[in-house]
Amino acid sequence: MNKRGQIFITIAIIVIIFVYIGLKKYNTMKIDKGQEEYTYLKENYNTELTYVKNKCIANGKDPDVCAQKFTDVFLELYAKKIDPNFGIITMPIS
Repeated sequence: MNKRGQIFITIAIIVIIFVYIGLKKYNTMKIDKGQEEYTYLKENYNTELTYVKNKCIANGKDPDVCAQKFTDVFLELYAKKIDPNFGIITMPIS
């Protein structure tokens, strides 16, 4: 039997495995857009939220309900178009 061919194939498989391990990317990191867009969205949200709450208080409505509606509309129609990963966490304060 010819063992040279089997040894060559075995060594070729081992070399391929080592090359694959050496070239595979581990622990990669993706850098998203700059913080400038986040800062702009945050400031815009805070400014508009204050305006919406003041308008609701002037009209005799509950400002928390108006704020939640505004937040939903802000996320759907405006913020998600600029940055799809933008999100807001809200907590009611009692």
